[in-house]
Amino acid sequence: MDSMFFWTPNFSVKNLEHLTVHFGTGRPSSGCYFRDPSRAIRGPFYENAPPVSETEVPPGYGFSEEEDAEAAISFSLIGQRDWDGRVQEVLPDDDSLVPLIEAFGRACLQMPMLKLAELSTIITVPPELDTARCYEDRSPWGLWYFSPGTSPGTNYLEMDLAFSEDIQHRRLFWDVKRWRSDMDLQNLLRNIGSERYGKPLVERFVNTWIPT
Repeated sequence: MDSMFFWTPNFSVKNLEHLTVHFGTGRPSSGCYFRDPSRAIRGPFYENAPPVSETEVPPGYGFSEEEDAEAAISFSLIGQRDWDGRVQEVLPDDDSLVPLIEAFGRACLQMPMLKLAELSTIITVPPELDTARCYEDRSPWGLWYFSPGTSPGTNYLEMDLAFSEDIQHRRLFWDVKRWRSDMDLQNLLRNIGSERYGKPLVERFVNTWIPT
């Protein structure tokens, strides 16, 4: 899917109330919407690790039970921290993804009855980095809009309780890790629903997750 998807006749429907778009990380024309997410997730954890000698024992295999336990716990915590850090470092390729987000926003502006809009994808985390299974192996990346009075479904509440707050206002949620859009794109998305409901808007950056 690319930005042209939003300019087909299907998106001229003025009375549309719900728009949910899930897209893959790969672009239809080849390439990726993100800067090689696999390498971004794996990179520093592996590339900066010191070489392992033939005589070095793996973490968790020390000289006593106490040392084994400490090494295993330490290794798990390092893996968790690195997992989270690598996901946070996944950044979009602005040249390919920004036009998609912009087209989505402009389509939403043509839907005055819109109550809920979502544009999101899933960043898959390599299982070897999720050593303790304390984190889910899928992390959403995207944005969500709710009109005043629109209550989120259970699936949104499971992702982040912030979706249930300030229901009386228009709401715009972002889970884009450390990436930030430019002001023009932000203002475009902030205007969704403003013609009907006015300017008040609650905008938040959230950290969602997918329950399994």
